[in-house]
Amino acid sequence: MNSVDSQMTVHGVVAAGFEPVRTTFQQLVDAGDLGEGGAAYAAYHRGALVVDLWAGAAGEVAWGRDTRNTWMSTTKAMTALCIQILVDRGRLDVDDAVAVHWPAFARNGKDAITIRHVLTHAGGVPGSRDLTALVDPLTGAGIGDGKAILEAIEDLTPIWEPGTRNGYHALTYSWILGEVLRRIDGRTLGTFFRDEVALPLGCDDAWIGTPDEEQNDIAPLLHLMTPSNTPEPAVAYMQTLLAQARDPDTAAGRSLMGRGDSSVLDHLPEVFNSPAGLRAELGGSNLVATARSIARIFAAIVEPDGIDGVRLASAESFEQFAELQSSAVDEVMLLPIGRALGYWRNLALAGRPQSCGPNEETILHSGMGGQLGFADPVARIAGAYTRSHHTAFPIAPVLLNNAVHACA
Repeated sequence: MNSVDSQMTVHGVVAAGFEPVRTTFQQLVDAGDLGEGGAAYAAYHRGALVVDLWAGAAGEVAWGRDTRNTWMSTTKAMTALCIQILVDRGRLDVDDAVAVHWPAFARNGKDAITIRHVLTHAGGVPGSRDLTALVDPLTGAGIGDGKAILEAIEDLTPIWEPGTRNGYHALTYSWILGEVLRRIDGRTLGTFFRDEVALPLGCDDAWIGTPDEEQNDIAPLLHLMTPSNTPEPAVAYMQTLLAQARDPDTAAGRSLMGRGDSSVLDHLPEVFNSPAGLRAELGGSNLVATARSIARIFAAIVEPDGIDGVRLASAESFEQFAELQSSAVDEVMLLPIGRALGYWRNLALAGRPQSCGPNEETILHSGMGGQLGFADPVARIAGAYTRSHHTAFPIAPVLLNNAVHACA
């Protein structure tokens, strides 16, 4: 077991000229930003790894070079990438109705919902009481029961006309796109991601659906923390979101499995630290990897020649998937979000700063509590930040991403 002093030191390497990134990370650690947990940050510039840093605790030991974490909704970008690969190969069109590939999905008025609608959280099917009832929030049991979950999704009725509003499909995004992919390709989402994304890039530590025998060196998620310096508007926002998420009759409650007195947001560690929560192939929430691997994958998305000769999809498909689709207020998250196809765009909205440097062309996706991955095609920078102690509106990735851009 490493010492507490070791945990308070930033470890890892930076390329010449990127030393200020380490300084920024150390300042965050010294200020207590990590709470009782740990974090890691990695970045690529022009196809080369220039930052690979970590600090803090992973359970009862210090965070190490190969410590992995659960990336929460940053996973959605990996699922979008898998769909992008299918589109790039001519196997799928984003304007296909979901029911073209999954006929029973059309039940109860869902025949007009397209792949584009699901990628942009505009399908009107964020969840239901029946879906909520299938998952035990204290153990994660049921979250991998594919047959029951898919039947419940087939029974969903849209709560708004598809394409007219946006509301975060926190879990249904994963289940719908995963089933479409399986029906087209024959492989499950987790297998496709391993075969077509992780392994070609040498990211052996990355999984969507981590087998029991691979569930090691994963930093346990910790419950949401609210640092003393959290701005009052951020505190008020989280209180409102938690209240909405617990109400099963709201869009947020449907999406986040509201049960009246709690929601999945109240039980993230119980669900996603559990063997069941790690094992299920949840393309919206349970990607496991190091920050180094996620930065590498994002870099491979935008580098003109890929990474070490591995190009995941064409430049044309990147332009298609990176195009801004909406910047409307999300009726689940209660904030405006700049959405591309499955990715987010790096926009300053509702007084919030850009989170990944100055370029609006940047694609990204964050995860509840602090996870974030991005790719900037203008500056040719890609990066990834992950942490185990969740916090509302984490400032760390913003500061680290700005520092990398300033050094590049």
